Amino acid sequence: MNIKIKGEVTLQTAREILSVKDAIESRHSIRKFVQKPISKEDFRQIFELVRLSPSAWNLQPWRFHVVTDAKLKEKLQEAAYGQKQVTSAPAVILVISDMEDVMAHLSETVHPGLSQEREQEEVANLSSFFGGMSVEERAQWGLTQANIALGFLSLPYKD
Repeated sequence: MNIKIKGEVTLQTAREILSVKDAIESRHSIRKFVQKPISKEDFRQIFELVRLSPSAWNLQPWRFHVVTDAKLKEKLQEAAYGQKQVTSAPAVILVISDMEDVMAHLSETVHPGLSQEREQEEVANLSSFFGGMSVEERAQWGLTQANIALGFLSLPYKD
């Protein structure tokens, strides 16, 4: 999808599979963007791949928010120490972690396909483990998981 060429993002239509080494080596921080909207389908494909990021117990506490509104991007630019690429990008993706939401929906979060008995056991184990942590400790744990997803999101994707 988005491929960096001489500091700009452009779209490429040829399908190419990158090795992990090539993906890591071709990742760059982009400072100037082509002013072209990104389609919902492109975002769907990206997030479908990022969803495959590993997370302990498959809890996936990360949440993604796509911001395209100019006024919101201006506020984000202030929070990002004035970085101009925040407002020049067609979209900004916020990656957050919400362990309290995970805790509130553990039975919906555990691995699919478990028997009801095994699911209840897993929910009890996770409730006990995370229940022994403070909200701040759970938040920190969730952030480490969200950072894994951010790493996957930062890899270059070619379509």
